Order: sequence, then structure tokens, then C-alpha cells
Amino acid sequence: MFCCFSSRIRHTISYSVTEVQTCALPISNAVAFIQDFHADIAFLSGIGLSLSEGLMEPNPLEIEVKRAMVKNAAKVILLLESYKFGNSSAMSVVDYTDIDEIVTDANLDQEFIENIQKKGIKVHQVHE
Repeated sequence: MFCCFSSRIRHTISYSVTEVQTCALPISNAVAFIQDFHADIAFLSGIGLSLSEGLMEPNPLEIEVKRAMVKNAAKVILLLESYKFGNSSAMSVVDYTDIDEIVTDANLDQEFIENIQKKGIKVHQVHE
């Protein structure tokens, strides 16, 4: 676990989800750790964002951790590159009802932005 404190910002990073050969702690420890915290904001990413299924991820272990984070956060913000929009994967992490805002690059198709905004989600595009 890593904690950082300043006069205005405090963040905590839990145990990472990594491959078995790295000897990381079991996923259940990470989920239990996250379940004890209530965050103001959870920042998530994934392998894709499907218009019908929401945030997508192929790794069931990462999905379990991300769902725990979403459950205990007041706000969920996705950080996702534009090329991941429209991509699907093996499993859905969360659907659009759990997403508050999305931050992406300037290359996202305007039609995709409008479809997301119709779901009540703010979209922020970052320009260089």
C-alpha cells in the first residue's frame, strides 16, 4: 500500500493486481482492502468501451477489483484513449449507469461523444 498526504489531496493506492510470478498479494486482499475505503473519486481504465456493454476488460481478477472500487466511490471517472471506444472484450466491468465522466483525447468521433452524453455522462477531451 502507498499513501500520499498533502494539505489538499490525499490518495491511497492498494495492492496491485499482477501476474503470479511477481509474488503479488492475492486478489482477495486487494478487494478486501478496497472494500474498507470510501473514495470521493475512482479513476478507471479498461481495454474498451462498448456502447451496449459499458467498460470492458478481459481479466476477471481486474474486473473484481474495479467493481469494488466503483461500489465504494462517490464518483467514477474513466480515463480512456479514443482508439478504445467501440472495442469489446470478454467481460463488462460496469455499465454506463456507474460512470459519471470520461476523459479522453481529441480524436474521439463526435457521434460517439453524443451517444455517451445522451446517457448523462460528461465527456472531456484533452487537446495537446
